[in-house]
Amino acid sequence: MEEAYKNVLAAFDGSAQSENALKRAMFISKRNNAELTVVQVFDTFDFVSSDSAVFNAVYEQHKSNEQSAREELESKIENLNFALSKPVQIITPHGNAKREIVKLAKEKDVDLIVIGATGRHNVEQFFVGSTASYVLTHAHCTVLVVK
Repeated sequence: MEEAYKNVLAAFDGSAQSENALKRAMFISKRNNAELTVVQVFDTFDFVSSDSAVFNAVYEQHKSNEQSAREELESKIENLNFALSKPVQIITPHGNAKREIVKLAKEKDVDLIVIGATGRHNVEQFFVGSTASYVLTHAHCTVLVVK
């Protein structure tokens, strides 16, 4: 059975497998003339300091890193040159990646999530379970895991 997807979400974390997932999501979106949203979740900012100058400096560095990552992702999407008929929406929430992906997919009424089999955090995978595994078991829609 072949299914037409209308709203695709690609999860991206900068790993090689998430780049493969991004390419696959772009291909599927083009083939189905679907909306494509790319999400890159930034870990919740857990730094605490009573010194406001230190806090502000760390916060500014964090914002700068986030902006650089977003620009790099925009460049990757442009360089893939899939000539999608609809603009790609990039969302960069803060929080726990696996929970944010599932939450965003539900909010945007996504019918396909495309995610890499493994990401950057192999230690977390070993002890906690992979983001892909969590998304597979908690998402309301079809999930494509790409190696």
